[in-house]
Amino acid sequence: MDNKLFEAALTYADRGYPVFPCAPNAKRPLTANGLNDATTDAERIEAWWTAHPGANVAIATAGLLVVDLDGSDNPWLANEPDKLHDLTCASIALTPRGGKHYVFKQPAGAALRNTASKLAPKVDTRADGGYILAAPSVVECKAYKWVSEGLDETAPERLPEPPAWLLAMLNAPAGKAERANVAGSTNAIVDGQRNSTLTSLGGAMRHKGMSQAAIAAALHAENVDRCKPPLDSKEVETIIGSVAKYAPRPNALAAVEGRDGAHTAYQPVLTSLADVQPEQVQWLWPGRIALGKLTLIAGDPGLGKSFLSLDLASRVSLGSPWPDNRDSVAPCGGVVLLNAEDALGDTVRPRLDAMAAEVRRIIALEAIQGENRMPVNLQRDLPAVELAIERIDDCRLVIIDPVSAYLGKVDSHNNADIRAMLHPLSELADRHKVAVVAVTHLNKGQGSALYRATGSLAFVAAARAAWLVAKDPDAPRRRLFLPVKNNLAGDTLGMAYQIGDGVVQWEPEPVTIDPDRLLAPAEPGRDDSNDAAEWLRQELANGPVDSADLHERARENGISRNRLFKAKDLLGVQANKTGFDGRWQWTMPDEESPSVLPKKPVLFVTLGNDSACPAWEDCPQPPPTCPA
Repeated sequence: MDNKLFEAALTYADRGYPVFPCAPNAKRPLTANGLNDATTDAERIEAWWTAHPGANVAIATAGLLVVDLDGSDNPWLANEPDKLHDLTCASIALTPRGGKHYVFKQPAGAALRNTASKLAPKVDTRADGGYILAAPSVVECKAYKWVSEGLDETAPERLPEPPAWLLAMLNAPAGKAERANVAGSTNAIVDGQRNSTLTSLGGAMRHKGMSQAAIAAALHAENVDRCKPPLDSKEVETIIGSVAKYAPRPNALAAVEGRDGAHTAYQPVLTSLADVQPEQVQWLWPGRIALGKLTLIAGDPGLGKSFLSLDLASRVSLGSPWPDNRDSVAPCGGVVLLNAEDALGDTVRPRLDAMAAEVRRIIALEAIQGENRMPVNLQRDLPAVELAIERIDDCRLVIIDPVSAYLGKVDSHNNADIRAMLHPLSELADRHKVAVVAVTHLNKGQGSALYRATGSLAFVAAARAAWLVAKDPDAPRRRLFLPVKNNLAGDTLGMAYQIGDGVVQWEPEPVTIDPDRLLAPAEPGRDDSNDAAEWLRQELANGPVDSADLHERARENGISRNRLFKAKDLLGVQANKTGFDGRWQWTMPDEESPSVLPKKPVLFVTLGNDSACPAWEDCPQPPPTCPA
């Protein structure tokens, strides 16, 4: 069922909030027993919204406390900013008439009930025995909207408890609520609420865009001033680290404070082009990879895309010239590396060392550490990426390899979802003037190279430049680096390289091969054995090679075992064994090795089973006879 209201109802129920339907554009329950019918049962919810597809979504508030401010100009707490600030740790929704819902969980044993204007005029609460409409429900043609982490993102147990002064006002006898407080005017945070309250405060500050340093200063101050007794400073640091993973929400502060009316968070941002200063494109690799932009590198597995990305990192760390202009001067800079496929210790660092990279200028973002260690998620953890950029001097490059490993729950084939995720990534790149290079694989489709990057076309659309890494069909060890799209530099020619001695060896001459032609399907009946034969000829050009090494190299170059042996037969390659207990080697037929034993047929005798020679995979003939 393609219905946002139905999907929202399922999401709330999945988080643990019982829901029920209300009439479209109204708050009237559609079930016989109203909120008493609220449920988290998916089948029942589906039946309700199948019968009433336009129904609003209501959440029963048993176990919750919702403070309901009516109107955008409600004066409650206007003269008590500390108390108003305490409310911002809640999940907050804008109501259609400009009011706000602040949603907390009830403390254990509180058993709070609904109130009407007990706290102040036009300030009600919903608790046990009540319900609220939730986003994206619509009343008077306007929708409810979450402006901080909503109930669709937060389980009930993760909600903060209400501040102590609010509980005191609600529990005070009628007529005395306004005079109630806890610990005088200090607004103390008592034992049992310290962790949750500080976490909620930190989360609210992070959503408002505050830096981790600012959050740390505020939470340490709150801990000393208000927590009774204060938490250990190390425990506060743990809380600070856990909230750092949240993404800032630039519009949330304006919406919470109510500036410019109820819909401040949804006003257009307009810029006169007369106020825009023209700028030149700044380049990391002139004409190929721009600073402040997203660049995509796509290719099949096993072609050395990760090697290529580390070559970029090495050049940036050293300030080395780019391979198409060896006389150029490039500033050295920092690199942030997100690599999900290669181990840092046995692969990434050795490769960078072979390239003589300045590894002190390269940092790897491996995970996010909160209460638990979590993989990096670009939708959720851009603040962590930004922090990494800020931690290293003169950062000029961020590598994400492969980008598909960092999508979290985002559907890689959904254009809208990918665009929504990549837009803030592009903004981050522009804000810090760093080049973001995302590595991806090719899909199994056919047609233009523009459509061959794995997942949504939005990856290529969002990138200002896209490059294809492909195997040269005439020289299998040679790699082609070809332009698929370049919005900023016009017609830039491709390049070629090989990987040898642990480094990327670029060729100085440009390459003009059309990537679309290169990716076109092979002609029917075409035999690619000649490609494998040419690769094998090059491998054996300098003398005999261990057959096990050849098998491994062939696999890395996409050459199957069957094609390899066809190439061997085509070239007449000889398989010889070095010594009685030596290894098998392959040799071109015009070469001789004095260490090779003369070939003669032998009979292999097996004892107790029918197994053949352990080295049969390297033999040119199957058992029971084999040239030795």
